Amino acid sequence: MTLPEEHSNQAPPQTINWLAGVGDICHCASFERPNLAAGTTRRSWRQVESSQQMALTPDKVQEHRRVKTKRSALQRHCDFWDADRDGLIYPWDIYIGFSKLGFNIALCLWAAVTMAVCSSYSTQANWLPHPLFAININNIHRSRHGSTTATYDLDAEIDMRRFDSIFDKYADGKDYLTSRTLYNVWAGQCCANDWFGWFAGGLECKSSITKLAQLCHG
Repeated sequence: MTLPEEHSNQAPPQTINWLAGVGDICHCASFERPNLAAGTTRRSWRQVESSQQMALTPDKVQEHRRVKTKRSALQRHCDFWDADRDGLIYPWDIYIGFSKLGFNIALCLWAAVTMAVCSSYSTQANWLPHPLFAININNIHRSRHGSTTATYDLDAEIDMRRFDSIFDKYADGKDYLTSRTLYNVWAGQCCANDWFGWFAGGLECKSSITKLAQLCHG
């Protein structure tokens, strides 16, 4: 996915693999992204990917299904913030993760506090809150919020058809997103009276737009 700035006098678009609220774009699908020639569009990538999936042998399909059922796509996405692989994401893990992605200190602090406070309790294995507001990755599906793109379904698996639908709706026929279209995605998916969903989606939108600005001004 390429995210260019809206002004034509800026540097050419850069390719990124991660997008807040969606995760690892290149690896969120069940299979690896094929190597395509320069200028190949997202739509043709999906066609090549489909043909590769059809060519899988029964043994590979069964192996893929066994791996897929172990951990959800959302769990694998959250592994980025769980550097020590203990299954818990602490506020400082969130800060370090966003810092590695290149965000400034203010946004890292904002993300660490808001994400830990808002998501910790719903992911706990019992009724007691975690004293350090840690997020339990095993129950990360419980922290899904409304007013979102629904790219992750109720089982915390990524739905590429839904991703493509959202992309086609808001990208204005282009193969890239701008800061304006990212804002339109957030505003267009807001549900009535969903205050928490608005806030959580706004955080994801803000982080994506901030990352886009950093990529374009480099």
